[in-house]
Amino acid sequence: MNHLKTIKFLFTLSLPLLIFSCDNNNPVPEVDTTLNIIVEDEAGNPVEGAEVLLFADGNDWSNKKNALFAAQMSDSQGKASYKKIEPVEYWINIEKGNLNNWFTTTNTNGAIQEKKVTELKITIR
Repeated sequence: MNHLKTIKFLFTLSLPLLIFSCDNNNPVPEVDTTLNIIVEDEAGNPVEGAEVLLFADGNDWSNKKNALFAAQMSDSQGKASYKKIEPVEYWINIEKGNLNNWFTTTNTNGAIQEKKVTELKITIR
């Protein structure tokens, strides 16, 4: 009998928590369409200070002209981030000294997802 009273008591205490936690007045905030590029060397280590540029197509990418945005430099974790961008396919040029991504990943392989964070790890050699 005591177990039944304990269960009823716990249920009574938890019911308001359930009701208030289902409040629809606090929607999940939207995320900006974002492309995070993680630049790595061939050993998988992050590369800091690599210049990252985005282009609309392979022609502009191969000629390194008409970059869509200002260059981003990768940080100590190798990350370069472009926020509030269009959900389209991007061509990516990464260079640091004599290292580049010309023979690895060069584009997003299709449009990135709208209102999501897309993360790509790209090796430079």
